[in-house]
Amino acid sequence: MDDNPSRRTVLGASGLVAAGLAGCLDSEGDDNTGQNGNENGNENGNENSNENGNENNFENTLDWGGQGDEFATLDCEDDEVGFWKWILTPGGQPPIEEGAQLTVTYEDNTTETYDGFRPGEGQGAVQFEAFKDGGGTVESAFVEFNGGGNNPVLTISEAECREGEDDEKDLEVETKPATEINGSTATLNGFLTEIGDFTEVEAFFEWRNIEDDDFQQTERQTLTETGPFSAEIDVEPGESYEFRAVVEANDHRVVGVTLDFEKDEDDKEDEKDKPDVKEHVDVKVVKHKEKDGTVKAKVRVYNDSDHDLKLSWDLKDGNDGEKIEVPKHGKTSFWVYDATKYEKVYIRHDGEKVAYTKLDEKDDHDDKDDHDDYDKYKEYVDVDVLDYKHKDGKVKIKCAIYNDLDHKLKFSWNAKGSNYGGKISVPANGKDTFWVGYIEKSSKIEILVDGDVVMYIDPDDYEDYFDDNDNHDDNDDNDDKDGY
Repeated sequence: MDDNPSRRTVLGASGLVAAGLAGCLDSEGDDNTGQNGNENGNENGNENSNENGNENNFENTLDWGGQGDEFATLDCEDDEVGFWKWILTPGGQPPIEEGAQLTVTYEDNTTETYDGFRPGEGQGAVQFEAFKDGGGTVESAFVEFNGGGNNPVLTISEAECREGEDDEKDLEVETKPATEINGSTATLNGFLTEIGDFTEVEAFFEWRNIEDDDFQQTERQTLTETGPFSAEIDVEPGESYEFRAVVEANDHRVVGVTLDFEKDEDDKEDEKDKPDVKEHVDVKVVKHKEKDGTVKAKVRVYNDSDHDLKLSWDLKDGNDGEKIEVPKHGKTSFWVYDATKYEKVYIRHDGEKVAYTKLDEKDDHDDKDDHDDYDKYKEYVDVDVLDYKHKDGKVKIKCAIYNDLDHKLKFSWNAKGSNYGGKISVPANGKDTFWVGYIEKSSKIEILVDGDVVMYIDPDDYEDYFDDNDNHDDNDDNDDKDGY
């Protein structure tokens, strides 16, 4: 929150927790808060659901029960704008889906509707930013949404009078048409047209196949000035996609218009080049918890083919389930809730069963499995030390990872007994380097894949070599990656 003395701010960090607890839904109405929540849910909630929720196909409607009402009133000057930050917590699983809407009625009988968003990745609380010229008093509010647990809570977490126009207008982004739609990829484009008073912002894209419900996010980029940005995504022939540019700074989020494009069917691979999905897909239960006769399980799906796969999963009885994407030579995990240990999870491709597992068949390695083993790559992957420096009894070394395969490999590294570590992506038929140090000579450097150690670099093994070759000349300085 901006501490600019020209703004008159009302904040209540300690009030958020108390308000959140008081706002839990209580179907039996054991206290005043529960009675209000139950009464609102039965009377106002159902009324709102009938009038608004059904029209927009929302599953749930929740009335505001007064949580955070100490922020309800903002007595702003005529040239100021009232700002209220609302928080909708899911109250359990499943998470709240994208597209939640908040409707607020003010004391002057004006009503405004605001779209919800999450300021970052993940499946936590949904935020709403409400603005009103001159401020005012929140009289009532309700939120419509899909998903969420049994005890969602709607709270005003903070409020303030802001000087001049809405700060959100100072941040602007444009979605530009997609380009380079060829092969199996496409490039999404955006342009940061206004950065406002922020020193830096995060820019990314939200995109999806038009047949999917949820958007995916590209990797975030940090921008310090206006200008273009782009990201590459994987696409399939004959499919249509939509995307939008997004920028975020602190609690501010601005979304560009949504554009679409189609991958030409003519680029479709021959059927003979497609993988036999059943031969390349496997599934395991990697976490398993039982309570009161029900099972909560983490299920992991593996794809050993050279193609990204779009799959779906469901239980033996056909309930639940969702679409999943598993990258080539990769894996994807999901959770199954409130099932029985006797049920099976089926993995399907184009509706055809390709793999299954029982929910009580937990892998003995508990989230560690043979698919994480890089043994099959050992003859193609190697490590080395390119430079070695001494200082005060410690060493600083330049490490290299070589990849002789025809596809990129991703690793992370960690110097045991120190705070040094990082990630490294090694290109196909290439190498990448990084510096570590200064560290103890006895500190081994672990090379990891998905958290599993697959090889080591021991500085002691190289000390004598570099002591005998003080004039060692390394021509790879342009490839250095700093590890500190």
